[in-house]
Amino acid sequence: WVLNGPYYFDDTYIHNAWAYEVSRRLGRWAPRTRPVEVFFNQNGGKLDYGDYSGIYILTEKIKSGSGRLDIGSVDPEDTTGETVTGGYIFKIDRADGDEVAWTIDNSAFGLGTFPNQESGQSLVIVEPDPDVDQPEQIDYLQNQAIKPFNDTLFRERAAKFATRQYRDLIDVGSFVDHHIVNSLAMNVDALRLSAFYFKERAGKISAGPVWDFDRALGSDDGRDSNPASWNSIEYFFDRDWWGGLFKDPQFVQDWVDRWWALRQPGQPLATDALRALADQMGAEIGNAAGARDAARWSENAPSGGVYLNEITAMKTWLSSRVTFIDGRAPVPPATATASGVLAAGTAVALTGSGTIRYTLDGSDPRPFGGAVPGTGTAYAGPVAINQSTLLTARRQSTFTPFPQGASSISWSAPLRRVYLVGEEFASAGDLSVAAINYHPFPPTAAELAALPGIDDTDFEWLEIKNTGTRTVNLVDMAFPAGAPFDGAFKFGLRSLAAGQSVLLVKNRAAFERRYGTAASALIGGEWVKGNLKDSGEAIQLLSRAGETVFSLTYSDQGGWPAAADGKGAALEYRGTAFGSADQALPANWAASDSLNGTPGGGSGGGASPVVVSELLAETALPFVDGIELHNITAAPVDISGWFLTDAVEYSTLDAVQKFRIPAGTVLPPDGYTVFTETGFNPNGPWNPAASPSGPGPNDFSLDGLHGGSVRLISRDAGGGLRMASQADYGPMRLNESQGPRAVGSGLFDPLEGQTLFDTASATRPYSGLGAANAAVRSGPVTVREIQRPVTSVGGGGTGGADLSFIELLNSTDAVISLESWLLRGAVSRDFAASETITAGGRLVVVPFAPSDAEKLAAFRQHYQIGTEVPVSGPWTAAAPLGGEGEIRLLRAGPAPAAEPAYRPLTQEDRAAWRSGVDGWPDTTGNGLSLNRRLPAADGSLAVSWTAQAATPGDSTTPPPSSYASWLAEHFPNGGPVSDDPDGDGLGNLLEYAFNTDPLIPGSAAAMLPVVTAGTDENGVAVLICTWRRPLNRSGVQWQLQQSPDLAQWTAVTDVAAGQEEGLEIRRGTLPATLDLRVFLRLQATAVP
Repeated sequence: WVLNGPYYFDDTYIHNAWAYEVSRRLGRWAPRTRPVEVFFNQNGGKLDYGDYSGIYILTEKIKSGSGRLDIGSVDPEDTTGETVTGGYIFKIDRADGDEVAWTIDNSAFGLGTFPNQESGQSLVIVEPDPDVDQPEQIDYLQNQAIKPFNDTLFRERAAKFATRQYRDLIDVGSFVDHHIVNSLAMNVDALRLSAFYFKERAGKISAGPVWDFDRALGSDDGRDSNPASWNSIEYFFDRDWWGGLFKDPQFVQDWVDRWWALRQPGQPLATDALRALADQMGAEIGNAAGARDAARWSENAPSGGVYLNEITAMKTWLSSRVTFIDGRAPVPPATATASGVLAAGTAVALTGSGTIRYTLDGSDPRPFGGAVPGTGTAYAGPVAINQSTLLTARRQSTFTPFPQGASSISWSAPLRRVYLVGEEFASAGDLSVAAINYHPFPPTAAELAALPGIDDTDFEWLEIKNTGTRTVNLVDMAFPAGAPFDGAFKFGLRSLAAGQSVLLVKNRAAFERRYGTAASALIGGEWVKGNLKDSGEAIQLLSRAGETVFSLTYSDQGGWPAAADGKGAALEYRGTAFGSADQALPANWAASDSLNGTPGGGSGGGASPVVVSELLAETALPFVDGIELHNITAAPVDISGWFLTDAVEYSTLDAVQKFRIPAGTVLPPDGYTVFTETGFNPNGPWNPAASPSGPGPNDFSLDGLHGGSVRLISRDAGGGLRMASQADYGPMRLNESQGPRAVGSGLFDPLEGQTLFDTASATRPYSGLGAANAAVRSGPVTVREIQRPVTSVGGGGTGGADLSFIELLNSTDAVISLESWLLRGAVSRDFAASETITAGGRLVVVPFAPSDAEKLAAFRQHYQIGTEVPVSGPWTAAAPLGGEGEIRLLRAGPAPAAEPAYRPLTQEDRAAWRSGVDGWPDTTGNGLSLNRRLPAADGSLAVSWTAQAATPGDSTTPPPSSYASWLAEHFPNGGPVSDDPDGDGLGNLLEYAFNTDPLIPGSAAAMLPVVTAGTDENGVAVLICTWRRPLNRSGVQWQLQQSPDLAQWTAVTDVAAGQEEGLEIRRGTLPATLDLRVFLRLQATAVP
């Protein structure tokens, strides 16, 4: 920043600040300013008005940087490729001794040296600094950026602009705006001294930023005293590059059109806006400060001794100046009918000299280059407006707006009017963002071959949806520069009914290459500059009136869906309210199911009909890795051409297209299919005849030692890919499969038996089979009891959290070491190498260290338990066991030979609770604990738990109960109204026999027989039916039965196969012959 003293020439002190602000309002960066009064203490004494130095303008210097001229920096190492292309700042000026400066010889075009040498000017590099710039950078700027533009411009000028390739090398709009601001201010030293230009990385040359307006706006210089003339700035139109540009009628037309667009009411160059800005800046200084400065610098005394008189004079000058330019730039035609909503059939009359040509579709009747007669219709009388219309009209004649031989033009500036019929202009409450594809996959090889040079950003798009109730039009709605695009974007005429969407795309050709043309009709435009930032940024849409319609900021952190950040998904809004506050919540957004998203198509078609239902990942022959798919619908599903992949992190489409499911693969209703490693990893280690080169680029195996993920990718009729199902699995035990607790869940748990492979088959490896999953395996070490915090009774100084506990039960007949085992979830406990749990025994885990004798004694006293009950602790928890939670017990397996320091942790048990809701027993504030009905019951289900008095370490089996007393206990007001009051298909006798609750549906789920395939001791294939018999049920006789037809039943011999707490495990077997057709049932009969 610099302190600029506006001495002598600028009695208003605001010429620079005012011009810079006008440039900013045109969308061009310019230095920021602040008026200050300066005291300069040079004598070391007390600061007083003797040190007063007057009014200065604190002014930002022209430099690149974030928040300044944001063009990217050129560092010393940036000497090749795109890095050497910018950003640069250069100027036309007198060079200092250490600056890189040069001129261009234009004699080949019949011209002199560039720039004009009347004051010793040169082209001068401002950035990078001469201390650090490199020869390659200087060469690039001089010979690969500036010289090509210079030569192309003057070569095409000599050819009377038969071509206009120079426009490919500069930002034409910046040149127009830069010239307009300097022409408006009549800046008599502009364009020849302190004339800045810049080039951002991979961008074009731009004119600006504006600088140095002390000799302008009616200053004391005198050359700018007559605002109604081109005097003293005629050279603006015939010198240097400007002399070439103003010989092109297209550039002249660009200037005229831009002038009149900026002169419209509410626009930056409207007379009232220009005058108001002068008033605002003048008031910030004020008469008092002006008087102090005049007292210090008498030669700066304002007119009449009053500072604000200078502001009044400046405003008078400005009014005359814009009137003069208005009279030179050909004015558009006129109409008395303002833009707005019209009744169908309204007639619009146009006025203006010369021939008027108009269009009704928003197109320009003037062709590029300005040839006549142009397109559209010659005006012959009022035009009837019968539908929403964007009327564009121009006068046609010969106009010469500028001096010094600047080109004449044949067209006026355009008149533009928007007329809506049967719809409204969109405003706040009508629109919201529906989807954002901000970090797409990079192009595939096929996409690159079709469109060389594209990258991932070319596939970006933004979907806006009409979430209101009325039909609206988006015309003139705009995204301001930087929110999110580098340049402003404005909509043309675009009608949008309630529920409809419109797309903005970065590159239409790239979009249609990836998505086809089905959504092309939804495209409302392409943005010109910039990309949607991968790290997130603000998105703001302004109404035609400039009001905010919506504003949100997306991100790749803080809970925003990670899969949308380069992992193939688009960001989709799934909320139900559409205000800015709702759209700002990450929880209301989701990653699209469809890879690449479904632009304009909603969330991608709902739940997949086919899911990953079972996995086997840690195997030894004859088992190999397997993936089971399940059709969960009542209709067949053709999955030909779908893909399976093990990719957890992927950044390309190739990574999700590994194993292609063969053609002709159709899953019947509720059907299963299994794909094994013989298909998706044919050259894996399992295969002794594998190719010596090993697995191919798309082959994969599952990682049973560490866990991983499997993705099922569906393909629609148009070739679009969708994430159909995701299965995340943990480390597995040998030949033990995992599956979801609920259909379609992505979180897998170990199962009691695998149903992927046909173990009766003679095929080696086993061939795939596929069937409904076995039950979730729990144990054999399980969470048997959970006590949440309680209030101490009986003293002892321990209460609350210290009375909570988790009891583990070993259902085996062997001691189990807990070395490296873990408890995770609501609590964390790393068991010590010395800890064990005895055969059939229990271990009570507590939140405090058992070495704390006082707390341990109070715990034992509270629950009346002796030292024979083992206690382990402490656990760590963020908070005491609350009203809901989950605990996972993880068993440490043996370390693999290749990783001796790694112990795979497989799930031993999972237990959950939700106190008093959704069928869960209430254990809040009543001193009761959660007791698992059966050790093998699924610990994540409410029906597996009861609320009882806490009994840590108690292994006492409850006394036998008779059926009659059981009925009296559960139905104290008389017999049940039906034999199955909970409607779960089990009569009361079976509920009694299984020791389950007749009033809770499904409470006997863990007790029901399970049928699996296996072999007997002779290796013969058999079907094995396993069930559990409570030991404390008297008056019941059990029999396992079989039938070929559900009519004739015979007994199946079953034998005891082990015990769990209070349960006898029984198994019956049947030979598994190829023609076997059998039904099995378990019958309970009441006996005296």
